[in-house]
Amino acid sequence: MPDYPSNFLFHPNNKSLTWDYVPEATDYNIQMQPNAASPFIDIYTGTDKECGFDQPIGSYPIKGRVKRKDEWLQFGPPETVSVPPENEVPPSAE
Repeated sequence: MPDYPSNFLFHPNNKSLTWDYVPEATDYNIQMQPNAASPFIDIYTGTDKECGFDQPIGSYPIKGRVKRKDEWLQFGPPETVSVPPENEVPPSAE
């Protein structure tokens, strides 16, 4: 298991982003790059493995790091998360 959040997944029904648990992590810091000309920006810092992600249609590089024993570790490699058009979102199972 890596020492950084990975497997970022966008959930269109509630416009959220989730990632895998990292053992012994006390906090997560998640960043996104809004466009190719922009630097990465913080979108979440906290203890949950989920955050709101209400972005326009497109693909976004996302990366994260964890705090362990009061020290922030290195960011993992960016992963691309896609936000599809609403008409391409499958209906939620009832």
